Amino acid sequence: MASKGDQPEDDDAVALNGDEDGESAGRIQETAMILRCECGVIISAIGKQRLIKFAREHYAGAHPDLGSDIPAHMILAMAEEEVRT
Repeated sequence: MASKGDQPEDDDAVALNGDEDGESAGRIQETAMILRCECGVIISAIGKQRLIKFAREHYAGAHPDLGSDIPAHMILAMAEEEVRT
């Protein structure tokens, strides 16, 4: 994993993963939230709150001009949902 201030190469993707599971219709499903930063980093988490936490950590370290004060609704607006079974 890149240290604070290091930028990944253009083809690199960093994934941060949560571990909460959801259950639906007798099958276990996970709803992954995925955010693709313009710097090339991909942040994924199971659950919205984890995604917000990981995104704020990324922005604080990699984009200090943005900082960690980005509102949750803006992070979620940039994210995609992906259901995994």
